[in-house]
Amino acid sequence: MEKPVTKLMNRNFVLLWAGQAVSALGSRAFTFSMMLWLMEVSDSGTLMGLIMVASSLPAILLGPIGGTFADRFSRRRILIVTDTINGIAVISAAAVIFFHREAPALAIAWLFVVAALGGILGAFFRPATNAAIPDLVPQDKLAAGNALNQFSKQAADMLGQLVGPIAFRLLGAPWLFLLNGLSFLASAGSETFIEIPQKIAPREEGRHRFRAFLDSTKEGMIYVWKDRGLRALFSGVAAMNFFMAPFIILVPFYVDHVLKVRVDWFGFLMAAMAIGSIAGLAVAGTVKITPGRRRRMLLAALFLSALTLCGLAAVGSAPLALVLFFVFGCAVAFFNVHVLTILQASVESEIRGRVLGLLETLSRSLAPIGMAVFGVVIDLLDKNVPRLFLLIGGLLLVISAVLALHREFRRFLEQAPEVQPAAG
Repeated sequence: MEKPVTKLMNRNFVLLWAGQAVSALGSRAFTFSMMLWLMEVSDSGTLMGLIMVASSLPAILLGPIGGTFADRFSRRRILIVTDTINGIAVISAAAVIFFHREAPALAIAWLFVVAALGGILGAFFRPATNAAIPDLVPQDKLAAGNALNQFSKQAADMLGQLVGPIAFRLLGAPWLFLLNGLSFLASAGSETFIEIPQKIAPREEGRHRFRAFLDSTKEGMIYVWKDRGLRALFSGVAAMNFFMAPFIILVPFYVDHVLKVRVDWFGFLMAAMAIGSIAGLAVAGTVKITPGRRRRMLLAALFLSALTLCGLAAVGSAPLALVLFFVFGCAVAFFNVHVLTILQASVESEIRGRVLGLLETLSRSLAPIGMAVFGVVIDLLDKNVPRLFLLIGGLLLVISAVLALHREFRRFLEQAPEVQPAAG
């Protein structure tokens, strides 16, 4: 019988967290350096957009499949294999750029392959990670574990924004890609020492294996559909991502047309939102919250994020905009961590990967559609950013009100155990 985990910062979780932090930094650095290199050699916005689609599309299409893999195969092995392949692929991109400096077309084509492969691997890596965390930390410290994991990603984003341009200028693309690839291999190395408790059902033989795999994937969808609380959550998250995705497109126009300040303020506003996210993660991971109070706070965070966007429609002051971006980041991060924690705690380990994989697909699939739709709306409204902020904020208020009135959704927010502070 396995000894129950009593400490948050235990050996297995620390190894996973450290590997995640290094891997997240490598991913952000690779994306950032890839975009700078493409701009340098091609000066093509179309190519930059297409390569981002190539890296993000697999997560939309393969989320449920990646979740099924996380339930039917060793999660530890999935983490090791995906990080190892990612590392080798990024190092190969460094080699192609380094040895074929006079043939950028070949390097660009190979970057598309590496970016798409990274997206595919991520579709398997993320469900395995999120499904494993509840088995590595005490249940009453699960929110703290998720907050730490999300913190590493936020810190990677901030470091990428601050250090990325300098590192690219000093080292150049090949050496930066090489370091990024080595970071994935270092993450894989740390994951080899992790022990993840997991019950894996015996796999079928021969031609029945593929059918059983499809049935397992379908089982995850049926599980979500039958639970009205989960159904409301998944629908709400998909709708919110559809309307929140265009937010990032509006920010440059907001800086130029409304605040009328230098383009540097785009970075300042993004940094304020990132710092707000870190603050929201800190609160989510350390403050003791009873189930009833947590429900009220999560609904309040939903309304606050919507009201913040409405507030931006009326704010023409750059310092006030910084405050609102901070609040927005804080509210969204607090909501996301607790919802993930509730899902992990309330869904059985044997099906957890499929549920989380399906959530990732739904949350990501509507975002690019929302960006495309609102990109057209921005032009139709002649870059009237305040009106667009008010429109998006108003729609999010409606979604928040629908969720707040949904009895099964409120029950879902209260069903997980009380979350304790992250002591130890």
